[in-house]
Amino acid sequence: MRVLILAVNFCRKPYLVYPLGAMAVAEAARRGGHEVRLVDIFSDDGFESFQPGSLLGPLDEFEPDCVGLSLRNLEGADGDEMGGLVDLGRVVAALRGLWSGPVFLGGAGFSLMPEEVLARSGADYGLPGEAETALPDFLGCLAEGRAVPGLQPRPRPAAVFSPPPPDPGLVRRYAGRGGLIGVQTKRGCGFDCLYCSYPLLEGRELRARPVAEVVEELGCLSEMLKNPLVAFADAVFNDPGGRWRELLAALAEARLPLKWTAFFQPVAFEPGDLELLRLSGAAGLEFGTDAASDATLAGLGKPFDFETVRRVQAGCAAAKIPAAHYIVFGGPGETEATVTEGLANLERLENCVVLASAGWSVYPHTRLFDLALAEGLINGPDDARLPVIYHAPGLDPAGLHDRLDRAFRPRRDRLYPPDRAWENAETLRRMGLSGLLWDTLIGASHRGSRHV
Repeated sequence: MRVLILAVNFCRKPYLVYPLGAMAVAEAARRGGHEVRLVDIFSDDGFESFQPGSLLGPLDEFEPDCVGLSLRNLEGADGDEMGGLVDLGRVVAALRGLWSGPVFLGGAGFSLMPEEVLARSGADYGLPGEAETALPDFLGCLAEGRAVPGLQPRPRPAAVFSPPPPDPGLVRRYAGRGGLIGVQTKRGCGFDCLYCSYPLLEGRELRARPVAEVVEELGCLSEMLKNPLVAFADAVFNDPGGRWRELLAALAEARLPLKWTAFFQPVAFEPGDLELLRLSGAAGLEFGTDAASDATLAGLGKPFDFETVRRVQAGCAAAKIPAAHYIVFGGPGETEATVTEGLANLERLENCVVLASAGWSVYPHTRLFDLALAEGLINGPDDARLPVIYHAPGLDPAGLHDRLDRAFRPRRDRLYPPDRAWENAETLRRMGLSGLLWDTLIGASHRGSRHV
C-alpha cells in the first residue's frame, strides 16, 4: 500500500518540536513493506499557518491508498486545552475535500483521549498507544479489504523500540527556526504522579535503548548541524535506575560538538553527577518541580520535598548549569496558605528561571481524573467537557491568577502566565538568538515591589 503520513502539530510553545512520533510511524509502515511518504504540514507551510491547498500536491503526486495523521498535542498553538483537536479537524476536513480514501489517527495527543478525538475528528480509524506496534497488521487488513474496528485496541508497549534515523531535511528545517531536535533514549515512566498520562502512553516499565545506539544517533546529528541543541525526549531523563548516567558518561567520552537539555525530576543528585552533566554538554536542565510547598508536592504524588528542590537548585547554580523549574499552582491540597508558602519558597531558588501556571488538565486514566470524579468536577469518562482544568476545592481561580500575576510580574526570571514566557521567547528569536532562550533570563532579575 501507499501510505501518506501527516505530522500534525501546531503547538509551537515553548519550542518547535521535531516530529519523532510521525517519523516512527512512517518507519514502521516502511518496515511492513509499504511505500510511505511523510509530510510535516506545519514545517512544509513555513511554520506559519496551515493552508488546506498544501495537501493537494502530496495527494496528487503520491496517490496514497490511505492517510494517517499523527497528532502530537491536544493543546493548540494558543494554549487552548483542546486547540489541537480543532487543528486536527481542520486538516481532516481539508483532506476530505480533496480525497475520499480511509483516514486513520495516531500520536500522543490522540492517545490521551482516543474515543473523543476519533469521534470529533471526522477520521475513520484510530490507533492509540504505540501505533508503530499495531500499524503493520492494521495496514495489512486495509490492503486485504478485511473489516477492522474504528478504534483499534491499545497494544502492549513493545519490549524494544528502535526510532528511525534523523531526517536531514527536517533536522535542518527545525534547527533553522530555533527548534530543538528530539532524541528519545527510553520509554516508560515508573513515577506515580497524580496527573501524569505518560504511563498510559508508554507504560510504567522502563525500556532503554542501547547507549551506543543513542551516541551514534547524536553523532549523526553533529554531522548534520554545527553545534546542535538536542532535547532528550524522555518522560523523565534521570530515571531511578541510573541509566542516564551511563549515557552521559559515554557522551562525555565521545566529546561530540553538541549541547543538550532534558526534563528532570528534582531528586537528590549523587556525588559526581553535576560534573558529569557539565562534561556531557548540558545546556540547561528543565525540572518538573510541579508544586512549591510540601503539601502540594505530596498532593501530586511527587517523590521529593521542597528542601530537596532547593538543594538540587543550589548545586546547579554552584556548577553554573542553567536550570528552569516548572510550577503549577492550584493542584490537590492547594490553599491560600500553601500559595503564600509556595511563593516564599520560590524566593529561595537562586540563579534559575521559574515558569508558572495555574490549574491542571484532567485526562482519563490518571489518578487526578479519579480525584476530580470523586470531588464532582466531572461526571465520568464520557463527560463531553473533558479535559477540564482542576483547581483545588475552595480556591478561587480568578483570585489565584491575580495573585500570581502580581507576584511574578516584577521579575524577569519569574514567568507567569505561560504566554508571557512564550512571547519573550519569540521576541528573542526575532532578535536572532537561538537555543533554550530562558537561560538568558538567569541573573536578569528586576526586583520591584512585591504583592503576594
